[in-house]
Amino acid sequence: MLIRYGFICLLVLFAESMLMAQDSAHTKVLFEGPGNFKTFSGKAYQEKSWKLCVDDYIYKDFYPVLKDKNDYKEPKMPAPGKMHPTVGFKKFVDTQFHVNRTFFSCRVLETKRFDQLDKNFQSVKSVIDLTDWRGHEVLRVDIKSKGDLALWWCLIDAYLQPPIVGNFTLKKDTWYTLEFDLDEAVKKRKLDLSDMQQTWLGTGPGALGSIANLRLEKRSVKTTYPVLKDPKAFDLPDLPEKVAAPKLDIKADVTPLKETKLLTFNAAWETRLNDAKSNGLVAIFDQNHVFVLHKLYEAYPRLTADSKVKRTQYNKPLSELFAAQTFDGGKTWVGMKGDKEPTFIYTNRTERFKIIDNRGDIISWNNNGCGSKPFGPWQRMRKYSFEGTKGWTRWKQDRVLEEEARHCTHGTMDFVRTPDGRIWGALGVEGRWAPPNFINVHAKFSDTDGKHWISWNPGFTSRIPEMTDQHPAGIVPFGKHVAVVKRNHFKSKEPAAWTYFDGKKWVKPMTFPTNYINSVESVGKNNETIVVATYTKGLGVVSWDGESWNTELDENVKLCKSGDTLMALAVDDKKNELNVYHRLPDGKWIGPEVIGMEATTDIYIPRFCPANLAAVAYVPKENKKQIKVLMVPNKLWKEAQ
Repeated sequence: MLIRYGFICLLVLFAESMLMAQDSAHTKVLFEGPGNFKTFSGKAYQEKSWKLCVDDYIYKDFYPVLKDKNDYKEPKMPAPGKMHPTVGFKKFVDTQFHVNRTFFSCRVLETKRFDQLDKNFQSVKSVIDLTDWRGHEVLRVDIKSKGDLALWWCLIDAYLQPPIVGNFTLKKDTWYTLEFDLDEAVKKRKLDLSDMQQTWLGTGPGALGSIANLRLEKRSVKTTYPVLKDPKAFDLPDLPEKVAAPKLDIKADVTPLKETKLLTFNAAWETRLNDAKSNGLVAIFDQNHVFVLHKLYEAYPRLTADSKVKRTQYNKPLSELFAAQTFDGGKTWVGMKGDKEPTFIYTNRTERFKIIDNRGDIISWNNNGCGSKPFGPWQRMRKYSFEGTKGWTRWKQDRVLEEEARHCTHGTMDFVRTPDGRIWGALGVEGRWAPPNFINVHAKFSDTDGKHWISWNPGFTSRIPEMTDQHPAGIVPFGKHVAVVKRNHFKSKEPAAWTYFDGKKWVKPMTFPTNYINSVESVGKNNETIVVATYTKGLGVVSWDGESWNTELDENVKLCKSGDTLMALAVDDKKNELNVYHRLPDGKWIGPEVIGMEATTDIYIPRFCPANLAAVAYVPKENKKQIKVLMVPNKLWKEAQ
């Protein structure tokens, strides 16, 4: 009898073990717990295969916005001749952008990028099959909070942008199982289960609790705790309504210039405009309204190595920029708030600037350093807008330009406002799918004057297919949309490439005559001609006629769009002369007109200028405390037009 009973027990145990084995076959464990989480300030730390850190970004909705927690006061410029004091404000370190959201980033999924960067980013080594979720129906995780808590959970594959985000509410001291229905994600958002990249859990401030058992399962597998779902997690928000650029309360003075006009800005110390050590610019609305962004070099006492003998070190560059503007053609200069001194602009040493149209609007971008936060170093942007009688104003907060970077975004970018008012941007990004140090070309647009940035393919990555290992050189109006010209990677011997957007997709990239591209512009009827100035001797200015590239000018020039006229400007340093060319509607150039000018240390030629002039801004060798703007008449402009 005992033997028979024991045999029955063995059968029961065997059956139970088979059922357990069947259930376990439906489960892929990505993380076992429990692990604790909490909000804190300071550097990120690692806990098993999860990384917990406080990030400096808020994913508010489909179109995220960065918010400054602590604004700073811009210090006034000291009087000329006095020592420059220590910068009198708290720098924009990451903590000033904290909005107290805490992220769990599951590094075990980042096999394609972060395994190769383990030493730099403390990522966890993983096996490649963790990126393949096919054959599973739900993603689940068990979580408990010590207080009532709202949190969000994010999923991202190699192509979605923005990622899938679910919102959940937890009651205190209660275990829950959060769940994503992967079949719904595939159906509604086309999630690629074969190439998953990351998953994040984000909490609000003051969160304390435990987390365990991140896993992939079949729906039939029973859960221990109540299941929470977000039915709206897979809904892609509508695009924001279009917003036109603000109307100006003044009109540009575009009366034809009879002769060249020189405008002078006097800086406090030796200055730089746009050489290898600076990234300033000059924007022009008309001959009366001019904006100058420049760097200063100061002289100050410094101790020698033995700290006993003082010496004076000159030409010490400030890491930031100063902004000044004039409303009366250079007679008087003021800061951006109308004060007498130029405005100090903190740039975090990585900010770059582009003029986007002939009203003088400017876009700057800044990645706030390198590294791997849960979202990577998101590319941020600000806008400097010309607002008529107010002059140039600067946004008080950054906007998120690109959220899919996984390392430093490249400094070479370009932006342009097309005739329909849309702003397009071409970006160089180390994206989620690429190996390290591999720049991918991305394109995004904004119909809200720069406030929201959308992928050219809404809902998916902004990467342009096949435009890889490239650095953006220019984006220009072309047809009804835009074209992008790219220089190749500096180590590559292959020629650069270009492509254009047809409204639905980018055409297959085409070969460009050289890697070394100076500036790009689009001219002609309906913007159907691309004209490019190159650095390579023998090419000069080339244009696309619909079938091939043809040389138009054999000279190293910079292009400037004066209204609808394309002008080319070349500074001859040996002769201290400026050569000026005008492009006729049929593609022929007239010139050069030779204009004498001073010897320069560095120059800047705006890509866009008013309809009646083109300009060259420079620092004279004889007086490095000045920035001069030489305005050259557009001889093809007639006010009656």
